[in-house]
Amino acid sequence: MSRDETVKFYTTDEYKQRLKDQAEASNQSLSEYCHEVLAAHLDEEQDRQQYSRYGVDQQIELVINEFRDEASSQLTEFKSTTGGKLELIQRLRTVYMIAMWRLIKEDYSPARQEAAMKHAVDHAGLVPSVDPEIESVMPSSNVQPHALESDHPTDTQSATTEDSQ
Repeated sequence: MSRDETVKFYTTDEYKQRLKDQAEASNQSLSEYCHEVLAAHLDEEQDRQQYSRYGVDQQIELVINEFRDEASSQLTEFKSTTGGKLELIQRLRTVYMIAMWRLIKEDYSPARQEAAMKHAVDHAGLVPSVDPEIESVMPSSNVQPHALESDHPTDTQSATTEDSQ
């Protein structure tokens, strides 16, 4: 909309000075500032009139929609500010986990490796075919997680055995 119409109104010197001060504080001309204030007031008045025409259910629905839009906006802002950080943390975590797996997998038999991977995949709710590393360790899907207890005892297993005695 073009702003080519003139509106003239009378006010006190005090209000005129306050308007000038507010306009200056917001780095706007007096005309721009008054236009914004008037537009905001008219929008609020229109909203109030619309609310009074609707029933309570419709008013609640409008408030819920406004809330949903605001929440969506804030979530988008949050994702944009923290998404990169979370992605970096996840990548570092993945690198460390892969490095640990590569270091320790040579200490265990293929059956034990497969059982450990099946247990982890089941725990995480993943499908083995999602990752080639997982798929390479799990050629068959019939290995049971209890196979972890055979093969190569660890300090944890020794402690478990001692606790049960």
